[in-house]
Amino acid sequence: MLRQFHGDLIDLGYRARRQHDTRRTFISLCMDNGARKEILKWVTHDHPRNDSFDDYVTLMWTGLCQEVAKLPISIRQGSSADATAARAPGLPTMNWWSE
Repeated sequence: MLRQFHGDLIDLGYRARRQHDTRRTFISLCMDNGARKEILKWVTHDHPRNDSFDDYVTLMWTGLCQEVAKLPISIRQGSSADATAARAPGLPTMNWWSE
């Protein structure tokens, strides 16, 4: 996966990074836009468990999606992501949740 990830980054014109860097950036940007840490943990990590009570908790998709949607993302016209989407017809673009 790491080699594929590095290849994708190079194709998009970015330098190679660790996969954990993407999680760090995602979490930081979401929290900077008002997302709650305790909800983001459910999105980026396994189900957080502090005690046995937590084994009985399941968050609904609506709440998880609301936190992720706080991160404003769109694809700029003429960006390398646009070119990648054009090379891979039928794949969804990244801006579906921001419209």
